[in-house]
Amino acid sequence: MIAIEPGYALAYAMIAGAYSYLGATGQELPRKAFEIVYRYAQKALKLDSSIAEGHTAIAGAYLFYERNWKKAYEALQTALHLNPGYVEVYELLSFYYVLMGKNDQAVKIMEKAEELDPL
Repeated sequence: MIAIEPGYALAYAMIAGAYSYLGATGQELPRKAFEIVYRYAQKALKLDSSIAEGHTAIAGAYLFYERNWKKAYEALQTALHLNPGYVEVYELLSFYYVLMGKNDQAVKIMEKAEELDPL
């Protein structure tokens, strides 16, 4: 899609999100995966900072690679504000709460995600 429409921010954000998943789950070397995440998420946000997917992708890098909890939380809150119906935000926010030892909050967030998308 990027080759056809190089100004399409969502395409960059979705690639960044995919590599974030690959890096976080060990299916790709984290250093390599998150280098791609940063490059594509930043490009997406430069093209359109109003898409939740770009903020969510960069939050994955902050959460799983940098372990920068503050930046991860801020990016997730931005994404949630921009698109409260984007379920992937809730999934990452739930991981954040687990890492912070706030399991009750993590469960509440995932219950909200289930309400939005029961499948």
